[in-house]
Amino acid sequence: MHDSSVSRMVDAEGILEKMSLSDIRALRTRQGNLIPTLDEVLALFGRQPGLYVEFEMKTTDEKLYPEELLAIFAEEVYSAVTKACPEGSTYVLSSFDTRVLRYLKEHHPDATLMLITAQGNTEESRAVASALGIKRLACYRTRTTQEQMRKAHEEGFLINLWPNSDAKDAALSLGLGADFICTDKPRELCRCIDDGRLDIRK
Repeated sequence: MHDSSVSRMVDAEGILEKMSLSDIRALRTRQGNLIPTLDEVLALFGRQPGLYVEFEMKTTDEKLYPEELLAIFAEEVYSAVTKACPEGSTYVLSSFDTRVLRYLKEHHPDATLMLITAQGNTEESRAVASALGIKRLACYRTRTTQEQMRKAHEEGFLINLWPNSDAKDAALSLGLGADFICTDKPRELCRCIDDGRLDIRK
């Protein structure tokens, strides 16, 4: 689910964290699909080794995720994702929330973590990530320059740029030197790759 509210994905209202599993199971996306659980997603990806997958932790609302609940959430997600990761795959735990990233870094230094920011790949963004001991950063493409990308790579960062709605956006991100790109329209970008409009080898 993309947000705490379910309304962007389904024709219903509700806060996900306040709903029961049976409530969630009754929902359907606008395409008629069920909402999968984390275990179901992990089972699917586990049959496809060699994948790069980000698991974004949406814990920024401190009322929904006070510190004690945040710790339980972080432990359960870390445990599930780590146990399910097949050899050859890269599973990344990501968040806008520095609290959950800090917790995981302190308690599970082996975790592969990424800070997400609505800012660009700036010195300030990298400083926040570095203070957490993290060298992966997902940041806003239109607020990122080639010079900042060069500096980030010199500092040992891996950069994921977003958003990428079409082949032009993706090409711009790759042209900036993105190590990874994020899109809400994976099928569209796959079609662009298949028909040659987007050459991911460049």
